[in-house]
Amino acid sequence: MRNMLGQSFDIARTGEHVLINIPQKCGPDEILLRVGAEVRSDRHAHCATDMYIKALNITGAWANKQQTNGFRYLASHRDQRQPWRWFGKVELKVAWGRTRDGENYLNFYVRHLSNVGHAVGGILGIDDHSEAPSPDEMCKRSLTLAEYAD
Repeated sequence: MRNMLGQSFDIARTGEHVLINIPQKCGPDEILLRVGAEVRSDRHAHCATDMYIKALNITGAWANKQQTNGFRYLASHRDQRQPWRWFGKVELKVAWGRTRDGENYLNFYVRHLSNVGHAVGGILGIDDHSEAPSPDEMCKRSLTLAEYAD
């Protein structure tokens, strides 16, 4: 992934991640656009290194103008060719992918984030993304070196 600041990173932590939140800091009734992603490892393997977007929720006032309650995409429900879609001043696209092992996942694309006229939150905006590329605490590997005396 690449955020608005040009920083590239991979998501290595399972769970829900807010990719985009416009405006950055607002109450639930003031959200213009929010994109949330559910990220899981390959075939639910515990502490796997490959993470995939399994679900995307696109909500907020801009999404509700097109469809009540926004949009939900699931990797397990492959749709044929989704076009780029405008949400306010932002263009979004969701594409389905499949690994060689048959694992379904979603790709997410966004354009024009810098043109919205609001501060953009979420890990693709200007919010801190430093936890996303860090594995869950229980999955961090450590190595203990001990000195042996002869």
